[in-house]
Amino acid sequence: VILLVEAVLNGVFLSKGSEFGLIGGIFEALIIASINVIWGLAIGRLALPRLAYRGLVSKILGIVLVIFGGALAFGFNLGVAHYRTAMSGDPFEASLIAYQTLILHPFGIGDIKSWGLFFIGMTFSSIAALDGWLMDDPYPGYGQRTRQNVEALNAYTELKGELLDEIEGIKNDAE
Repeated sequence: VILLVEAVLNGVFLSKGSEFGLIGGIFEALIIASINVIWGLAIGRLALPRLAYRGLVSKILGIVLVIFGGALAFGFNLGVAHYRTAMSGDPFEASLIAYQTLILHPFGIGDIKSWGLFFIGMTFSSIAALDGWLMDDPYPGYGQRTRQNVEALNAYTELKGELLDEIEGIKNDAE
C-alpha cells in the first residue's frame, strides 16, 4: 500500500517532463518508490532493532547503520528532486543535468514541486522503516520466542481441551 500510494503521488510530480505523460511518470515513480520502500524496510529490519540491544557494540553498529541508511535515503531523494527539476528542461539530458546539479549545488532546487517530491520520498521511506521495525518484536530474537510461546500455549490449550472432554466422557460413563 505504501509503495502504491507513493508511486501515484510521485507519478503526478514526474509526469511533467515525461514523454509518456502520467503513465510514464507513474512508471518512473514506481521504480523510485520501490527503492524508497525497500531501502526503508531494510533500515527498519536490519538497523533499527540493533538500537534496542543491550550491548554497546550492537548499539553503536545500529547508530552507524541508521545514520548511513538515512544519509543514503536523503541523498537518493535529493537526487530524485534534482531529476524532477531537470525533467522540466530537457527530458533527454535530465539524468546528466540532475547529477551535475546535485554535485555542484545539492540544495539548489528552485522548484517547490521537486521539494515536494523529496519530502514525499523521505516520508514514505521513513514510514517503511517504521513498518519494517514493527514487523516483529522490537527487541531482536524476541519475536521468534513469542511465536514459539504462542504455539506451545495453543498446543497446551488444545491438549487440555481434549483431556477435559475425555474426563467428561469417563464421568458420564461412571454416572
